[in-house]
Amino acid sequence: MNDPAWRSRATIDGPMRVANRMHLRATGLDDEAIAKPFVGVVHTHAEVSPCAMPLAPQAAAAKVGVEVAGGTAREFSTVSISDVWTMVHERGPQFSLISREIIADSVELVLEGQRYDAAVTLGACDKTVPGMLMAMTRVNIPSVYVHGGAALRGYSNGEPINFYRVFGDMDRTLSGEMSERELENLNRDAMVSVGTCPGLNTASTGAACAEIMGFSALGTASIPAVFSQRLALARKAGQHAMKLLIEGGPRPRDWVTRESLENAVTVVAAMRGSSNMLLHLPAIANEAGVKFELRDMTDILRRTPRITSLIPNGPHALIDLHRIGGLPVIFKALLDGGFLHAHTPTNDGRPLGEALADAPQPDGIIVRACNNAYQADSGIVVLQGNLAPGGCIVKTADISMRFFEGPARIFEGDAAARIGIADGQFSVGDVIIVRGEGPRGSPGMREMLDAPIPIRRRGMGKDVALVTDGRWPTGTGGLCIAHVSPEAHAGGPLALVEHGDIIRIDAEKGTIDVDVSEQELEQRRAVLPPNKYWSGGVGEKYARSVGPTHLGAPTHSYD
Repeated sequence: MNDPAWRSRATIDGPMRVANRMHLRATGLDDEAIAKPFVGVVHTHAEVSPCAMPLAPQAAAAKVGVEVAGGTAREFSTVSISDVWTMVHERGPQFSLISREIIADSVELVLEGQRYDAAVTLGACDKTVPGMLMAMTRVNIPSVYVHGGAALRGYSNGEPINFYRVFGDMDRTLSGEMSERELENLNRDAMVSVGTCPGLNTASTGAACAEIMGFSALGTASIPAVFSQRLALARKAGQHAMKLLIEGGPRPRDWVTRESLENAVTVVAAMRGSSNMLLHLPAIANEAGVKFELRDMTDILRRTPRITSLIPNGPHALIDLHRIGGLPVIFKALLDGGFLHAHTPTNDGRPLGEALADAPQPDGIIVRACNNAYQADSGIVVLQGNLAPGGCIVKTADISMRFFEGPARIFEGDAAARIGIADGQFSVGDVIIVRGEGPRGSPGMREMLDAPIPIRRRGMGKDVALVTDGRWPTGTGGLCIAHVSPEAHAGGPLALVEHGDIIRIDAEKGTIDVDVSEQELEQRRAVLPPNKYWSGGVGEKYARSVGPTHLGAPTHSYD
C-alpha cells in the first residue's frame, strides 16, 4: 500500500526524512504503520458544552475504521465554543462567529502542515459544523464529516418539553408569572443528556446541510448523540475515508456546487431551520471558489414549502425524526415535489436521486409531502434595497405584519440599545436600528439576546420594527430584520441613516429602503468619520480581514 502518490510520502520517504520517521516511531508507530496512508481524525471534543462531549468516543471509533481499512489514524482536536455561554455576557457574542474561522484555519494548518492523505472530521456545536465543512473544502482531500448528534429531549410531569419553552419561561419568571423554583425545576428536566440542542438550532440545521450536500452519509445526522449506533457509523466513516482515498470518489469540492448549495438552502427552508446557515453556506461556497450569496437564496426561500413540524416550529424533536427514517425522509419528499437537484453527488458518490430511491415516505405528521405542507413558504424572507444592497433577512413565519414604515430610532451598538430600549427611548411606530454589530464592527456579528426583551415583555412586537447588521435570537418576536449587508462599520448605507429618516420595510415585495435621495446619502458619506477597528487580540485580527455578511463573512478571497 506504500503509494508514492500519497501526500504524506513527501514528509516520510527517503534519507532526508529520517527525523520525521524518528518522530513517528516516538509516537508508537512501527514500520508497518508508517508505510500506510495517514488519515487525520479531527474533533472538537471538550467539556465546554454538552454538544462537544460525545465526540471523543466517536473519534475513537472513526480511528478504528481507518485502521481496519488499512490506514494510520492521527487524532487531533480544535476549539469549540457554545453560543449558550457567549450570548450572556458583554464580550461573549463577539467570539462565536470568530470561532468558525479559527476552527477552519486550525484544521487546515494540521491537515496541510502534516500533509495527511485523508480526513474524518467530527463536530457538533453551532460554529463547529460550518468550520469543519469550510476546512474540508479548503484542503480538498478525501474526507467525511460526522455530526456528533442531538441530545435527548426532556420530560416534565410525563409530557415532553419543547426546548424553547425555557426561554419563554425566563420571561414569565421575570414578570412574576412563574416562580424561580418552578423555572429551575423545568430547567433540570429540559435537557437530559449530552448532545446538541434537540430541535432545529444551528448545529442540527448545519448537519442537515452537510448530509444533503454530501459531506456526511445519508441518514446519520439525526441519530441521537447517546445512541450506540453512533460508534458504528463513526467507524464506517473512517473506513469510507480510506475508500475515497484508495478507490477514488468525490472530494469536498465535488460536493460544493451551486446546485448542492441550492439543495442545502431548500432543506433549510423546508425545515425552517436556523437562519444562521444562510450566513455559513456562502462561506462554505467561498472555499470552493463558488460565488453564492444571500440574494441567490431569495427565490428558494419563497417557493419552498415548510414540510416539517420539528422544534421550534412544532412539537417534535430530532429523535422523533430519526425514528421515522431521519433526514432522508425530508429529502425524499422534497425530491418527489421537484424541489431538489437529483444529480448532485452524495457522500458515496451516487447521485442524490438514486441514493434516495428507497428512502421512507413522509409520515404525515413529523414530515409531510410537499403538496400537503404546513406552510406554503419557508417563513424566511430575503430583503434588498438601498438600505441593504447586499441583502438582509427577516423571519415572517409567526407574524402577520409584512409591511412597516416609520422613523428611524438609532442606537450605536448593543450596549446602547439595551439601555435605551429598557428606558423606553422609542415610540410606537419607530424603526429601531442597532448598528455597528456586523462581523467587522462588533467584531464577530453579535447575537443580541437582551435588547429586544423589554419590547417583547411590553407586548409591543407589532408596534415597532427592529433592524440590525448583527443578529437577533430566535423568538425575538415582531418584524426583526438582521444580517443587513454591507454593515455599518464597512460604510454600508446603515451607517448613513439619521434619526427620523423614514424606513420602509416590505416583506411581501422583499424590499427595505430609507426614504433619502442617493445624492443626500452621498453627501452624508463624504462627512462620515472613519471607523476604528477593535484593538488587540483575535478580534482585531478578525475585523481587519472579514468580508461582507451577504458573502458569508469570509476572511479571505471574497472579491
